[in-house]
Amino acid sequence: MQPTAGWVTQEWMVKATIEAGFNVFSPRSGHERLDEVRQVAAWCKQYGIYYMPWMRGAKRLYFHVPAGLKEFSLRVAGSGGETVRLNVFAPDGRQVATGQTTQQGQIDVNVPVAGAADAVWSLELTRADTGVLEDSTIRLDPKLPPVLSLTPEEVFRQGKPGAK
Repeated sequence: MQPTAGWVTQEWMVKATIEAGFNVFSPRSGHERLDEVRQVAAWCKQYGIYYMPWMRGAKRLYFHVPAGLKEFSLRVAGSGGETVRLNVFAPDGRQVATGQTTQQGQIDVNVPVAGAADAVWSLELTRADTGVLEDSTIRLDPKLPPVLSLTPEEVFRQGKPGAK
């Protein structure tokens, strides 16, 4: 349905999903546009259908690196025999660290901050050189806020009340 409307979800699509007998609406696109996510969530609530906007994952996940941090680590693992590659990007968009799992385990990726603390960083979970990418987990360093965001504008920042 979405291709007929330029990959933008419209209300009629939610209704058509219900009429076809489904109880979940999960669009192929639009999960990175929070205004659209909020609108579609409202339609799904109105029509009594579940909404899963992020079932397919996100291209990037965003997080805040607190002031004063010199380095941090991220742990990533595939599920079962699945594999995953982790790419980490500095605030200026440069890839500054990468690592990939094998079918036998997990990896820790150590990331130097190099003067780019108190800023929004991002990570990408993508296919490793070998294996299948489906399910994966990521564990953030305890020195980082424990929340990942779908957009850079919505990152969680730890700090004093009133701090931005």
